[in-house]
Amino acid sequence: MGGNKLLPILGTFALVLALFAGFRSCGKKAATAESELPVAEVPKAPAPDADSPADTIRALTAQVASAKSEMAQLRRENAELLKQRNDIATQVTNEVTAAVRRDQAAQRNDEYTRLSSRLDDLSNRLGLVAPLASSDPSDGAAVDLDPAALNAAVVWVDPLGSSLVKRAGDAVSRTATATAEAARSGGSLLHGVGENPLLDHAGLGGGAAHPAAAPEPAYTVPRNATLIGSTGMTALIGRIPIKGQVEDPYPFKVIVGSDNLAANGLEIPGVDGMIFSGTAIGDWALSCVRGTVHSVTFVFDDGTIRTLSSDDQSLQRKEQQSAQAQGAPPPATGSATKPLGWISDRRGIPCVTGARVTNAAQYLGGRILAKGVEAAGRAYARSKTTIGVTPLGGYTSTVTGSPEQYAAGEVVSEGANEVARWIAERQSQSFDAVFVDTGVELAVHVDRELPIDYEPKGRKLDYAHATPAVHAGRDHDLD
Repeated sequence: MGGNKLLPILGTFALVLALFAGFRSCGKKAATAESELPVAEVPKAPAPDADSPADTIRALTAQVASAKSEMAQLRRENAELLKQRNDIATQVTNEVTAAVRRDQAAQRNDEYTRLSSRLDDLSNRLGLVAPLASSDPSDGAAVDLDPAALNAAVVWVDPLGSSLVKRAGDAVSRTATATAEAARSGGSLLHGVGENPLLDHAGLGGGAAHPAAAPEPAYTVPRNATLIGSTGMTALIGRIPIKGQVEDPYPFKVIVGSDNLAANGLEIPGVDGMIFSGTAIGDWALSCVRGTVHSVTFVFDDGTIRTLSSDDQSLQRKEQQSAQAQGAPPPATGSATKPLGWISDRRGIPCVTGARVTNAAQYLGGRILAKGVEAAGRAYARSKTTIGVTPLGGYTSTVTGSPEQYAAGEVVSEGANEVARWIAERQSQSFDAVFVDTGVELAVHVDRELPIDYEPKGRKLDYAHATPAVHAGRDHDLD
């Protein structure tokens, strides 16, 4: 049989392909089965060894013991440092005290040496004594002097037209005679020089300083006294406080009349013509002026001046002098800034009614006008600009209109702003006030006792009646 030989070859090739495809599919299934097998668990590390409760307690006990030991060591170190500091402070104090004592001793020695040299120089000029033989200034050796020779050695020349200097020369001559007599009687030269009033005035005399004459009580203005019938010598200008403070209050003066009352309806005789001075503060709501007095001056008939003030503790000193003159105990120490009293009107109102003075209307009008022009100029300038938004969220302003009109708006805005600032600066130097005219009838209410004492050695308005010879000599010199 003759057949086609190509068919068996094709069949064989097809069979081989089928077997190859079967083997490939079986291999993939086996791999897939192997990949789908469960994975074994990952081995875990064993847990660390844990301490037992006993080990924990022992560790904590050791740490507490160590902390206690360190704290005790710190306490010991602090105690040693404190002791060292106290020792150093004590040593420094002792050294400073010793140095101060040495300086004081050196100053006393220097003063004594200077005084001795001045006395020796004075004695040599007068030709009264010879140099001391002993170098020890504390010997106190007496010097034998002849009064006749001493009087002959002292020669006084009277200046022209000076009777006061002549009297001083007589006093020196008398002092020299007394010095010589004291030396002859066994005294020392320093004892005689101490009686010289000129040397006492210069600080060379050995005698005690003459005590000042005690003031003589004359009048007393008790606390809570009312000095009615007073008159305002100056106008009352009360500045209105700004934030509760008045930087520079205006002063005023009040002259006291003769109608003055104390407690129990008693009058205070002789207290007439006193002049009080103080400061005033305004009250805008009540339209009045409140005033406090801080000093008072009284002049006696012979021109002696008596001034009491509350700002330099002079009143406290004079109160003590007055109490000493009366034999009373000194008053307790008080505040030196407490005012002497306050004023009221004739009806007793503690705030004297006055007229308000302010420039608020002019200030506010000018300020509002300047700010309005500034706002209009700025708005006109901004109308010539365009505002855009940047990618980062910011804003930009760009001039999209007429540059000339934009510049004109900015010029008007800045000019108005400068005017407003100038008005504000000028207003900061201004203030509101309440004004009370001069000559208003007032009453002075005293809050502290005023001891009006007569001081025999106090200052006077005129000394012509006390030393007419001196004034006559001065007139002669002027001629």
